[in-house]
Amino acid sequence: MNFEKIYEFQNEIEKQLQNRTDLQGKSLISQKLLALQVKIGELASETQCFKFWLSKKSPIRRRILEKYIEALYIVFSIGIEKGFQETEFPVKKSDCELTNHFLNLFIDINDFMVCSSKDHYITLIEDLLSLSLDFDFSEDDILGTYSKVYTA
Repeated sequence: MNFEKIYEFQNEIEKQLQNRTDLQGKSLISQKLLALQVKIGELASETQCFKFWLSKKSPIRRRILEKYIEALYIVFSIGIEKGFQETEFPVKKSDCELTNHFLNLFIDINDFMVCSSKDHYITLIEDLLSLSLDFDFSEDDILGTYSKVYTA
C-alpha cells in the first residue's frame, strides 16, 4: 500500500498542532503511544473478538473502519514526529486469530516504547496494516475514509 497522500495530509495536521503555543517544541510521543494503545483497545472492543462468553454478533463494518482509521492516524503521527515517513508498505495476511493479532499490536507498541527505532515502527505499521486484511478493508476503503475524516 502506498501512503504518500496520507503523509501529505498528516504533515499539514501536525504543522497545525505544532503551531499551537502550548505544544511548540514539545514531544508528544508518550501521549501518542498511550492514545494508540487506547485506540487499538477500542478497535478490539468494537470487533468483540475477545468476548468468548457471548454469542457472536456481526460487528458494524463502518464503525470498525472508523476505529481502524483513528489508530492509523496516530501511527502516522508518531512516524512523522520520529522522522519515519515510509510511504510504501507490504501488506501480508496474518496467520494468527484476531485476538492474537491485537495482542501482537500491543507488543509492537511496547517494543517501540522501549526502542523507538525505524525497524520497530515499520513492524508496528505493517502489523496494523495486516489487520486491515482481517476486516477485508481495501486500500480504497482506507484512503477514502482517512481523507474524509482528516481532511474535511
